Amino acid sequence: MEETSRTAPREMVGIEYAYIAEELSKMIAGKHLQKFQKIAESVYRLRFERFDVVCEVGRRIHITKYIEETEEADNFVQKLRKDVVGKRLIDVKQVNNDRILMFLFDDFSIVFEMFKNGNIILLKNNIIQAALREEKWSTREIKRGSAYLPPPPPPKTLEEALCEKPIITSLIKLSFGKNYASEIIRRAGIDEKTPGASLDEEAIKKIKREMEFEREPLVFIIDGKAVDFGLTRFSCYGEGQAEKTETLSEAADRYYWENKKTE
Repeated sequence: MEETSRTAPREMVGIEYAYIAEELSKMIAGKHLQKFQKIAESVYRLRFERFDVVCEVGRRIHITKYIEETEEADNFVQKLRKDVVGKRLIDVKQVNNDRILMFLFDDFSIVFEMFKNGNIILLKNNIIQAALREEKWSTREIKRGSAYLPPPPPPKTLEEALCEKPIITSLIKLSFGKNYASEIIRRAGIDEKTPGASLDEEAIKKIKREMEFEREPLVFIIDGKAVDFGLTRFSCYGEGQAEKTETLSEAADRYYWENKKTE
């Protein structure tokens, strides 16, 4: 969901998770996990020395400066603390260009699946040790003792994603959210309702060129409030102010804090 709402801040999309993975790797790889806490329903805090990472399952992961000190311990939290707290983070990687991040430690990994309702999965040598929720699909199963298998990956190229549906659908398949897809198509000068399979070679080249836009973290401000964030300027915000930030985490952090879901 891409529209901004007073009660439901939008979810991060694949292109943003790719950027965040690189950002987190640069900032916290090599540091030790000092805390793993559940601070609200579906919201978790991971403290790596002086950096706090917040995960709202199914919605967002980023470094935050806003930490609420309430804590709800449960068996899942206790298991992760026992196995992973104190260990050194080796790297943070995106899995299959999807909305999945993997935090790699020496012998354990924590997988954050951020699509639909989301999940957090603890692995040891790729075997599931614990999961926030156990689930089963036709192609895979999240269950303690099973080998971890990610979902089928999204298409890798524009050509693979093209179909009879409007071209915007093809771009969303490529892990661009709706705002990014609309912006790319607008810049390419193509009607977003055009069926993807009907595009000629020149139109495909234009879209592929616009897909390579320079990524820069931004937060969009209207009437003094953060209404969205992103990695490029979205024309849908018209005259709204786009402020550059040093990191995507900083932009996301402001947006989510100022648009906290009201219970």
